[in-house]
Amino acid sequence: MLTSLADQTSGGGSPRGAAADASSGDIREARRETSHMAGGARCVPFVGRTGELARLGALLEQVPTAGSATVFVGGEAGMGKTRLVDELSGRARLLGFRVAVGGATPLEGRGLPYGVMVSALRDLEHQLPTDLANSVLGPAFGALGLPLAGGAPAESPPRPVPGTMAKVWLLEVILRSLAVLSEATPTLLVLEDLQWSDAASLGVVDFVTRGAGSSKLIVVCTYRIDEVRTGDPLENAVVELGRLPQVSTILLGGLDELDLVAFVSAILGRRPERTLVDALRSRSAGNPFFVEELVAAGAVGAWSPTLTGAVASRLAGLSSQAATVLGAASALGVEARHALLLEATGLGELEFDTAVRECIGRQVVVPSDRGTGYRFRHELVREAVYGSLLPGERIRVHRRIAEALRSYAPTAPAGQGVPEAELAAHWWAAGLWNEALCSALAAADSALEVFAFEEAIAHLEHALDAYDQLGPEAASSMVDRATLVERAADAAYLAGAGERSIELARTALVVLDGEADPLRRAMAYVRLARNQWALADPPASFEALAAAEALIPTDEPTIELARTLSEKARCLMLMSRFREGELVCRRAISVAKAAGARREEGHALNTLGVCLSYLGLRDEGIEMLRDALRTAEDLRSPEDISRGYSNLSSLLYTAGRLEEAVELVRSSASSDEDLGGIRFQGAALNAAEALVDLGRWDEAEATVALVGSLMGNCGNHPGMVRSMLALRRGNLEEAAHEIAIIDRNTEQLDDVQFRGTVLVRLAELALLEGRPWEGYEAVERALALAASTDDSDVIPEMCAKGAQALADTLEQARVAGRRHDPVKLQLLAGELAEHAGEVVARSGGESATGAPRAQAMVALCIAEATRLDRSDPSAWESAERQWRQLGQPFETAYCQWRHADALLATRSRRAQARDLLRDAWRTAVGLGARPLVSRVEALAQRAGIALEPGTEDQRRLTRMASDLGITAREAEVLAQLAAGKTDGQISAALFISKKTVSVHVSSLLRKLDAGSRYEAGEIGRRAGLDPFA
Repeated sequence: MLTSLADQTSGGGSPRGAAADASSGDIREARRETSHMAGGARCVPFVGRTGELARLGALLEQVPTAGSATVFVGGEAGMGKTRLVDELSGRARLLGFRVAVGGATPLEGRGLPYGVMVSALRDLEHQLPTDLANSVLGPAFGALGLPLAGGAPAESPPRPVPGTMAKVWLLEVILRSLAVLSEATPTLLVLEDLQWSDAASLGVVDFVTRGAGSSKLIVVCTYRIDEVRTGDPLENAVVELGRLPQVSTILLGGLDELDLVAFVSAILGRRPERTLVDALRSRSAGNPFFVEELVAAGAVGAWSPTLTGAVASRLAGLSSQAATVLGAASALGVEARHALLLEATGLGELEFDTAVRECIGRQVVVPSDRGTGYRFRHELVREAVYGSLLPGERIRVHRRIAEALRSYAPTAPAGQGVPEAELAAHWWAAGLWNEALCSALAAADSALEVFAFEEAIAHLEHALDAYDQLGPEAASSMVDRATLVERAADAAYLAGAGERSIELARTALVVLDGEADPLRRAMAYVRLARNQWALADPPASFEALAAAEALIPTDEPTIELARTLSEKARCLMLMSRFREGELVCRRAISVAKAAGARREEGHALNTLGVCLSYLGLRDEGIEMLRDALRTAEDLRSPEDISRGYSNLSSLLYTAGRLEEAVELVRSSASSDEDLGGIRFQGAALNAAEALVDLGRWDEAEATVALVGSLMGNCGNHPGMVRSMLALRRGNLEEAAHEIAIIDRNTEQLDDVQFRGTVLVRLAELALLEGRPWEGYEAVERALALAASTDDSDVIPEMCAKGAQALADTLEQARVAGRRHDPVKLQLLAGELAEHAGEVVARSGGESATGAPRAQAMVALCIAEATRLDRSDPSAWESAERQWRQLGQPFETAYCQWRHADALLATRSRRAQARDLLRDAWRTAVGLGARPLVSRVEALAQRAGIALEPGTEDQRRLTRMASDLGITAREAEVLAQLAAGKTDGQISAALFISKKTVSVHVSSLLRKLDAGSRYEAGEIGRRAGLDPFA
């Protein structure tokens, strides 16, 4: 099929032509007229940026074999970002790439839902034969609620139940379309002006960047750094994606002196005088667009001191008709469609054409690339024109545009959501509140249809403001205020706007105060409880749920009662109150069955499975959860599918079935079915923790990198996994950074699952940094949180870490000669060991079994506690055996080290201690666990034990790996890269899969700060690595 696709795109079949109106011929003629103008936007040759272009060009050569890449190109306005990517695009086409361009549109601070990606997809659609475009891109357009170019409806997989995870379904469909196209032909996707991008488009960039994998796809995103503020979604995207090895950032500064001279020479057609060059550098700071405008202004004495002033000087002396055209075009956005602009100006056709030609002649606007309208020569020109409009002029021009849009059927890419969002923006700017309310509601509906929740809440906020402007009497005929506020509260929750979602939910309750229907008020309380939970306020959530229960009659089963009970059970489960949760779950299931509420039944069944599993009935709980998942799959409910996979992978993890947890995410990731991405997102982070425990740290890191942003407390999970990896690798600065973030995010929580785990991480960091008593204090705080819960999973780990902290405190005091109370510390450690054992025993009553991982933690806690008197070899041997049975190499090696230390302290069984140390050392080196390597080596040195790794080559490789800060296995892969080997050749040489090779290569690029495989290989060669294996 892919061969056929390549055949179709390289020839055979006519590319689809752009839709054009009756005046497109005139526009194309105008394009020819402007193509040779001196000083025009396209006639100055590309100058400078050799280093940046070389970096981008290297990606064009690497991507077909190395896989996808994303580049963010930032710079101040006018720095030449578009010129740079235009030059890159030309080179890409010469190399056989398909190039598609999309851009964001400024609409009163809000972009159109998925506008950036839709414009790029439309560009791809116009380049492909009709049948091919429909078959490959049709599902993406259908998922976005858009028709095909000819107006025919696009087909997509069945839409899932709306919710936060439903967006993953849509993103998966888009990614699949891009992957299929790039598999046949390498593809360069250029997305411009992301500083105006809607949040939904940024979500696509994030998802495609993380998920494109080996696709031959490059995504280049440009943005203005001077318009991105701290905390903006774009800044967060650049920072978070910048962690990934396939992502790079290029920041453009001003032209240096040599490039400036070449640039001005190209404009003037001669070499400029030295005084002119100095004046231009002083005034423009090397900004290419500013330089052009200053040169166009003529004598230095006529120069404006600012870029805006320089642009404004180009507009002086225009006719009133030209000014009218420019004013309307500036309000329309990046591109003004011909027929729409004509109608918006109110000019006659001849008068309009004359005015447009005047604007083109003054090099203010140019025809659009497809000949369907006009765009400003540079966005700064548009901003200057719009900024020059008086308030009254702006109101009038937006009103004319809105009226034109309402009567004009647009031929540009459009569909559900796009016209409504445009209309909403212009009616709002015109201050016509009746029309603004209607169009904002319609735009919100369209945004919700495609899961663009951030855009939906923005429209609903405008609708609320318009409602207030009109007053209840006038506005209530369109929508009642209670319904509007309820919709806004839901949209704010889905958009992750936690505080606003709570405020709106409370407002809804106030508006509903006189509501006769108690069920509606009950559901308003459930909404409030949900929103408060997302903002980490469990007590307030339980209070709201109690209010909801009090309003619902219990004499008959209803969906509302089932939903309330199901939500309450979920909250109890998340607080580790499993026994209470079990009782509420069973009641919720009974009510849901009687009311025919299948989704609520499945939701409660999921929760019940978790409760039973943590109460020791693991097999029964896991099977119950699988039943809940089958219901979620039947209903195509992304929220419940994701939750089901998340909980199932968690139960498999705590049950010690690590490989099953990993296989769960692997099977979902390899699925071609449209809900595969949702399954993956649900299971990935628990699977990553399983991979950490299995010692497959690079795979764990790669898995975390594939996970996008998550809502609420789940958003802290990636940082928890990254901090775990950083601690074990000894990257303490990175660990401290990650832990500080999740500590700040969870400080208001009082649960075990998140807050308790964060406190355990704080304890681990304190231990590695030599602050054992602070580590113990963190454990005490964690245990206080767990005191009133039924937890049997995290408490044993808390106790083990606490006992280690107490033992380290005693050792530290003895070495430093400080006063200490060993008896008190022994008592405290003994209490921890006893508590851990009681918790696990309580979870494994009759017909129940304690989790193997928890049991291993108890054994570890007991062994740590013996260190406060005399470290007991048999206790360490027992702990080591249990961790080995679980297949967890790091914990096994740690116990081997402690076991050897205990044996050496008894001055017996030296040979056994030697073997233990060697095993521990080999494992720690292979894992890249530098702190453990150092500890084992220090003990071996004190004991005079040689840690022989084997052959001389192996010893050399190990030393080099340590010097470079990489694992021994990564050093083997790096040696192969140094020899110029491909992934397939490395796979054969090292007897590992190509997928594993890819994971190691990505990890090497990140650890060595290398921009490419070649650069990494060069580092290996300089270090003296050779492929001797």
